Amino acid sequence: MGGIITALRWSPVDLVVVIACDMPFLTEGPIAQLVSHAREQPSLAGVFAELDGRVQPLTAIWRRSLTLERLEAGFKSGERAPRRLLDLLPIDTIKCADPDALIDLDSPADVERYAALSRERTTGDS
Repeated sequence: MGGIITALRWSPVDLVVVIACDMPFLTEGPIAQLVSHAREQPSLAGVFAELDGRVQPLTAIWRRSLTLERLEAGFKSGERAPRRLLDLLPIDTIKCADPDALIDLDSPADVERYAALSRERTTGDS
């Protein structure tokens, strides 16, 4: 959460894109979907990708003006997981057109899944 807070503090604009660094299939498509939805709904504190029924706070648009103070307060009280503060904010989730774009590599099994999908995409066997 510290990284998100830092990004929000330093951003010169209200809509801040937050993306995890371990998403090898991510393209501009899902990001454009998130940004578009956030622009259409100015009362939302954030728009988050949803994958397998779970909100993805590290694949999201955070609205600085509606989130920074709450995240800072949560951080000061000891909270480190942004997911736990989402119930306090007006947010929306969207399912991305390409769910494979949201694959992140957190474990050896994830790397194996990525490698298999990568081979399928390269050979056209999907």
